Amino acid sequence: MNKKGFTLTELLVVIALISIIVLIAVPSVVSISKRINKRVYNAKIQEIVTAAELFGTNNPDLFNGRTEVKVYISELVNKGFVSTDSKSDTAVCKADTTEHRTSKGCVVNPVDKSSMNQNFVIIKKEASGVTATYGGETTTVTNGTLVEQVCTRFDNGMFIGKSGTGTNDYCGCDFDSNGKVIGIYKLKDGVIDTSSPVKACIIAGDETNNYLKYGGTMWRVMGIYNVYDDQTRLVAKMITNDNVDVQ
Repeated sequence: MNKKGFTLTELLVVIALISIIVLIAVPSVVSISKRINKRVYNAKIQEIVTAAELFGTNNPDLFNGRTEVKVYISELVNKGFVSTDSKSDTAVCKADTTEHRTSKGCVVNPVDKSSMNQNFVIIKKEASGVTATYGGETTTVTNGTLVEQVCTRFDNGMFIGKSGTGTNDYCGCDFDSNGKVIGIYKLKDGVIDTSSPVKACIIAGDETNNYLKYGGTMWRVMGIYNVYDDQTRLVAKMITNDNVDVQ
């Protein structure tokens, strides 16, 4: 019986082919995973906003003469309006500050696997009822420039940006290692393409969610604009109901 094995050359060819397939497949899998996580994140935000509106409707005394109040997700968890994703004794929940730890656990961000308990929702009392807007992380809203705040929302999927009318003309911001925004670019397969800068990354989709609290006022975000032909100098355009711009 003639037994013949693989030659060294054949083995090397097979290994090379496998390496090429891995190099092609891994980035695609990572990109798909990120897009799925962002969709899950957006769905979770919508659940939190809906729960906050119900909380505000059921607790009218919450406003105490004010038109809007800040409510942390940890409070919504404690009151039973938002369900948790992780138990209180897990590492992700223990990372919360003392004031935002609850015996029920914490809500977990599917994108970066961090606790969302310290994040908040702005609940507004309107003539037609109660509305809520997810406010993002307190550190982002309290500190950072307007551009950084808006870009962070592009990055985590809260805001969707487009640079044109094409099906794939989505865009976002690029950050340096210190978290500073360094430019706006097209997205390729859900990832920033630094070889394709754009003049503007304009809010797309459901504009009812594109709000940002700034200077005690709730503004509607229009987008990020490169008005100086310099990717390091960008402006954020926002309007109020009085159509007043801020940059």
